[in-house]
Amino acid sequence: TFVAGRKVILTEPEFARRFFRHFFAALPQRAAVVFDAVETAPDAALLDQLLLHALAELPSTQCLIVTARNRPNTALAHLPAAGAMSRIGWDDLRLTADEAEAIAGGLGAVTPASVHRLHQATDGWAAGFVVLLAHAKRNGLSREPADAAELFPYYLNELFERTEESTQ
Repeated sequence: TFVAGRKVILTEPEFARRFFRHFFAALPQRAAVVFDAVETAPDAALLDQLLLHALAELPSTQCLIVTARNRPNTALAHLPAAGAMSRIGWDDLRLTADEAEAIAGGLGAVTPASVHRLHQATDGWAAGFVVLLAHAKRNGLSREPADAAELFPYYLNELFERTEESTQ
């Protein structure tokens, strides 16, 4: 409980629900709130409880997006069956070879063989594909990147360099 002097103000669940109620009320009517990379939270059980409180207070016109590299923990596992959560997995997000060719064709960037190599190198990761495609268009494709571990720092650098200084 939260205590001020000798008086108990709110329990943790009451505080969390009140916080989210006011938080969502302060947002535009059609807002989306994103909790990104939740698998990195130091206390997964506490985060799950907070997410449940947030969902309980979420207005029907707003959206809560939770990104993670793994499936929901046990505390949240009932949400898809209740229609309160949809799961979008990697297979849903991954670019197909045809989609990669369509993107590259729209840019007139590189040869079909290069598009195939870029698609394979990024495993269909849309952001990575577009960044490497732009790089190949500007500088040519001298070699195929080794793997995602090599690509990730490159993507970060590209994004950082293109971001306004005030945002950096």
